[in-house]
Amino acid sequence: VNFDAPELARPGSAMIGVMEKRIVHRGQVDPMRSVAEKHIVTGDRTLRLLVWYPAQSGGRPTPYRASLSSPPPLPRKSFTLPSLAVNDAAPVEGRHPVVIVSHGFSNDPAMMSWIGENLATKGYVVVAIGHDDPGYTELNRLIEPLLWRPLDIAYVAHEIRAGLLAGI
Repeated sequence: VNFDAPELARPGSAMIGVMEKRIVHRGQVDPMRSVAEKHIVTGDRTLRLLVWYPAQSGGRPTPYRASLSSPPPLPRKSFTLPSLAVNDAAPVEGRHPVVIVSHGFSNDPAMMSWIGENLATKGYVVVAIGHDDPGYTELNRLIEPLLWRPLDIAYVAHEIRAGLLAGI
């Protein structure tokens, strides 16, 4: 693929692998319920991760499939995005720096593919967190993403240090 881009935007030389992981933060503090109930409330929080990484060559890229909430009364909008990454491709051996990416409100990790793929070609492992934000139909819950984001990011960083990405 030929890219007409400024120097820092040009891709590197590595091929790109992508995988999806799900992790569960057991006993996660629920900030909204804790405030409302005036005591610490915990529960399990499942996070979907999209992970881009430098990969060995081979395989065919698969488009990303995602959906976003729409303003009422419209339903969620499903879409596909082109991809340069190969699902579950064999990773390049060695140690790689890690970047954690947190998407915008009510978004999807696939929307971060433009930077995840680019950084993977340059030797980085990029982990995009799916935060499972409330949709536009739940405007009274807009504060929740601000409270969940730092907790989700800290937990993913902890899990990476504990070996979540071993082998990548």
